[in-house]
Amino acid sequence: MTKTQQTKPHMKTLQIVEKDPWLKKFEGKIWERHNKLLEREKQLTGGKSLSDFATGYLYYGLHKLPGKWVLREWAPNATDVFITGDFSGWKPDNRYRFSRLENGNWELVLPEEALRHGQLYKLWVCWK
Repeated sequence: MTKTQQTKPHMKTLQIVEKDPWLKKFEGKIWERHNKLLEREKQLTGGKSLSDFATGYLYYGLHKLPGKWVLREWAPNATDVFITGDFSGWKPDNRYRFSRLENGNWELVLPEEALRHGQLYKLWVCWK
């Protein structure tokens, strides 16, 4: 048994191979790529659906809510995250420090008057 045949998880044949018999000799490699795709999808979606993953913009980024601003970012290797801008002299300031949540998520909640629409900002991300 070749290495590529060993990666085929079971006797099921992929539809692409059923529809194109010329791919039969590459079926093991196709299974490898298929499995890598499934692993990456699971990693990105956290086990949720791709449509849930695609709506991440509703959670991450800067959002204006009644009376406040909420900014969320995913930075799994960060040790600290700040928002900087002219309001902080473009330097990290503890008033603009994010709180670490679970799974690499970071969140900052600011009062409505802390930021203005159209104001420029950037994130200051620290890591080891």
